[in-house]
Amino acid sequence: MEARPNMAPARPQSVKELVAQAENFAFNVNIAMKHWIRAADTLYQEASFALSDGDFGRAYMMLYRHSVLVLKFLPTHPQFKDPDNKKAFKSLSKRIDRVIKDLEQLKPEIQSAYKEWEHTASSPAAEGPIYEQEANIPVTPSNYYYPSLSKSRPVDYEQSQHTSSREPQPLRPPKEHFDVPPPRYEDKLDNSEPAIPPQVPRKTYLGDYPSLDATPRPLVDITQPPLPPKESVQVPQPKKERLAFKPGGYLENGDPVRSIFLPGSLRSKFLEIASKNTAAGLETCGVLCGTPINNALFVRCLLIPDQKSTPDTYTASFDSHTRLDLTMF
Repeated sequence: MEARPNMAPARPQSVKELVAQAENFAFNVNIAMKHWIRAADTLYQEASFALSDGDFGRAYMMLYRHSVLVLKFLPTHPQFKDPDNKKAFKSLSKRIDRVIKDLEQLKPEIQSAYKEWEHTASSPAAEGPIYEQEANIPVTPSNYYYPSLSKSRPVDYEQSQHTSSREPQPLRPPKEHFDVPPPRYEDKLDNSEPAIPPQVPRKTYLGDYPSLDATPRPLVDITQPPLPPKESVQVPQPKKERLAFKPGGYLENGDPVRSIFLPGSLRSKFLEIASKNTAAGLETCGVLCGTPINNALFVRCLLIPDQKSTPDTYTASFDSHTRLDLTMF
């Protein structure tokens, strides 16, 4: 017996689980603060992309991690008093009020989605044991026992006794003959005489009737009562189902890796740009930027930042991607 497919929707994460996931990261002070500031900007951008996709759970987790990073960890960094870092942190602090407001608006949506999933998942769970019990009932064959019949035995039949015992049948009565009398002469005369036609009624002229009143009678008011106003019935729109790409792989700790989609001419274009440095034996830095959509990364452009290249290393500035509202991959 084949198992029935599970049609239950995917389980959404609760607010408590999203908060625990947002706080589950290690803040390493040995990493430069400018990289942590860039990480905070990336979290905010990915949260905005998740909101546009309708992925409220991921947006809540990103915004919560952004707020924890800005309010709790960045002020404790050893490079916090650096003038450039202070300036960048000030812009993040101005955004934090908007982040908290978004978290408050997303929280009831996530709770409602989780309660709806619990209500939907409870119905199939209650019916599951019933189907299992029905499937485990053994099928016992029903046997029918037919009654046994004794063998037939010959019956003695004596022709003489049977014939002699039969009683003689009575004689039939004689048939009676009935004479039909001939038709009478009066009947013949009645049938031969023609039928007398009925009398035609006397003609009546119109002058004998009284004249009709020519004045019109008042019409009866047959105005129908006014119809009640039509009530606009709003048909509820079907709930939009969110589609997402499956993970392209998993890390050693089990975290999913998102799929990435590249333009076909991207590699050849980068080799063409880096050909001058490659001929001179210098490194070239290129950054993939794009937009995360439905749990996948779509590369929109190739960013070549301002950089100082050496045969082994390079030093680049990644400030231009923030002005273009792009996420670095």
